[in-house]
Amino acid sequence: MESLEEKKKQLSQLLEQANRLHHKGELNKALKLYRQALGLANSKEKKDEIQVKIDDAHEMLAFVQGTDEPEKTKLSEVIKDWASANIFAIAGAAILALLVLLGILLTPAMKQVLNRPTQAAPVPEPTVAPDVIIRADNDAAGNEMQGTKEDSGEGNKRKDKISIVTLTVPDSIYEPYPSKYIIKGPAPVYEAANPAKAQSPSAQILLNTRVLLVAKTDNKQWLEIETAEKQRYWISAAYLGDSRFKSAAEIDAEIKTALGGKYWELQAEGQSAPFTYYLYINAPQAEAAYEALIEAYQFYASRQLIKMINTHSHSKTESIQVEAQKPQNLASQPNPIKVSIHLRSKSGLGSNKTLGQKTIEIPKLGSKRYELRTQLEGL
Repeated sequence: MESLEEKKKQLSQLLEQANRLHHKGELNKALKLYRQALGLANSKEKKDEIQVKIDDAHEMLAFVQGTDEPEKTKLSEVIKDWASANIFAIAGAAILALLVLLGILLTPAMKQVLNRPTQAAPVPEPTVAPDVIIRADNDAAGNEMQGTKEDSGEGNKRKDKISIVTLTVPDSIYEPYPSKYIIKGPAPVYEAANPAKAQSPSAQILLNTRVLLVAKTDNKQWLEIETAEKQRYWISAAYLGDSRFKSAAEIDAEIKTALGGKYWELQAEGQSAPFTYYLYINAPQAEAAYEALIEAYQFYASRQLIKMINTHSHSKTESIQVEAQKPQNLASQPNPIKVSIHLRSKSGLGSNKTLGQKTIEIPKLGSKRYELRTQLEGL
């Protein structure tokens, strides 16, 4: 048996030869060596690195095979050689022609300029400040918010992204073989297409494993694949997709990151005060949705709402406190969540005052996430 060092040395030699052939344009030979190297790689990182080189060679090979115009290439080379030999003559003729054309065009224009009365310069149209998104991780006190009359649509970006998987199977499959992913795993694979129901699978392939699509049945229900170890199996088309499958946890992490590390976001709309404020919530569970609502209201009340109150009031409000009774049924994931919010203010003289009360409902949508878009004015 070969030692580990011998395999590493052989892998290094194969990659060096393949890279050299790749740069020389001998793509078919390079692909063959890359595939041999892929079989020797003993780590996921190395296999992914080699797979990237294989995909790059596949794309270049497909492009080269689709570009087959020898006559046009020869003609272009002749034109290029002639232009190189006569570059100075061509440049001189082009400059002379340009000067003549400018003289023809500018003569009537100059006459119009000399005879035209002077006019005031046009006044530029005022620019409109874009909508400002106040994210959950923005804790700058006294934050200013300006926007436009139109909804910027930022809230639509926060909609739940379900893991939609597509599978494209071409009518004819040739090298370079297209890459696919296992979207249900572990996926059973067989030595032949259309196995009997009682037949045991030859192997199982893990979720999100990358494979190559080699062949298909006429109805495209069964597909032949090739693994990184150069093993070929037949698999039901229901187990393959064009892109990897994202779990609910991965989708949730993307949404939470987009919303500043939380599950809420505030948006201001309008060109002048008072602005219109909207709250977006997108949370996977009832507990997180409730906490996001309270955090968002506290942020809104302690910055934007207190500023609006002090603009139209004779007595200065020092702080606003958000109070709410936490629903007892959050563990059962109710639909919707009903939250009654109370706002209390504290003036500069130390007196407390009830500002208002409002009940908010956060619905659970078809994607089984709690999503809300609500206007915050009018409390």
